[in-house]
Amino acid sequence: MNDTFDEVRDAIADVTGEEQAEPGDSLVAKLFFDDLDFLDLVVNLEDRFGIEIPDSEWGTIDSNQEATVQDVVNLVTKLKGA
Repeated sequence: MNDTFDEVRDAIADVTGEEQAEPGDSLVAKLFFDDLDFLDLVVNLEDRFGIEIPDSEWGTIDSNQEATVQDVVNLVTKLKGA
């Protein structure tokens, strides 16, 4: 795996306690994310990566019941490169 994935997985573990998240895991169906978890994850990722996640970008994850860990990794990677 890559460093971004490992950091995202650590952030998810901080929020949910799930330390074995895989790229294809659904945030809602597999990791049981709720609205508060999503908010906690955004704050954690912003602090961890020194990025700002605009609501417009995060909305594509938060509103998608099928969003996966890899979707979060892709978003963070995109914002790190911006």
